[in-house]
Amino acid sequence: MAKRRFVTKSANSTRKLGEILGEETRGYFNRKKTGFCVSLEGELGSGKTVFAKGFARGLGIVRPVTSPTFVLAKRYPVTKSRFRNFWHVDCYRLKNARELKTIGYENMVRDPYAVLAIEWGDRIRKYLPKEALRIVFQHEKKSRTTRILTFYGA
Repeated sequence: MAKRRFVTKSANSTRKLGEILGEETRGYFNRKKTGFCVSLEGELGSGKTVFAKGFARGLGIVRPVTSPTFVLAKRYPVTKSRFRNFWHVDCYRLKNARELKTIGYENMVRDPYAVLAIEWGDRIRKYLPKEALRIVFQHEKKSRTTRILTFYGA
């Protein structure tokens, strides 16, 4: 499994890193004809939502992206890519994996025209696609604003 580490020094630089990934994802094509899934993992307040907002902007989504904590998933149409839908999923309040069925998770991950950013993806790790990009967010111990993001890809 490939591993790459990035350090961001502010919320703005965390958002920008997400935006760069979103821009790069626009042209992503998988021979298996599946969508693109990113699992955002890490402690509370480590930058997952900020990164997801930047990721959405990089995909070309200009309307405000808000955390789906209380509804589990929000869909945003994508227009500047081969993808059609950006799904922002938040598993923080997920009580059990059966709740994934209620939001249509299985259809989301099978849709070749979908991009998913899943906050707290480590809570549903066994349900993530094998090809999912995992990003682990950590606070830097000596700084309130510095984050360490470790990317794990297949």
